[in-house]
Amino acid sequence: MRANAKIFVAANLSTIAGATLSSLTASVDTKGFSFAKLMFVSNSTGALSGTSNFLEESDNSTAGYATVSGFVAGTDFTASTATNSTAEGKLLFCVDLRGRKRYLKATVTHATGGDSGGWICELSNPANGLSTAAEYGAQNVVGNF
Repeated sequence: MRANAKIFVAANLSTIAGATLSSLTASVDTKGFSFAKLMFVSNSTGALSGTSNFLEESDNSTAGYATVSGFVAGTDFTASTATNSTAEGKLLFCVDLRGRKRYLKATVTHATGGDSGGWICELSNPANGLSTAAEYGAQNVVGNF
């Protein structure tokens, strides 16, 4: 069975001399998909902040965002204060999109900074299936799909 998902970098802070990651937000258009995973990764082994990590939704890509119940740190879950390996995800939001608004916006705040990090998004269970490179979010596809 082949996976039928679109995976992409939703937002990133590149390694820039002197740059410090404190807060990073990713906005995603979920049209046509039934499930989303948004994972924040960072090169810093430090902890996330306790309360500034949340998921929002809106019908408009630029305004009207409201927090999604169950996805607000400090209210619905406690962000881990443990340090971890740079290869591990710092935060993972898994969202059933049925009954949700079209646009999602994920925000994370890293308590100890770092010089790079990003949000990776996987949208899956498309309504009509993915059949072209563009639908997968790729410029090239090699092999059969």
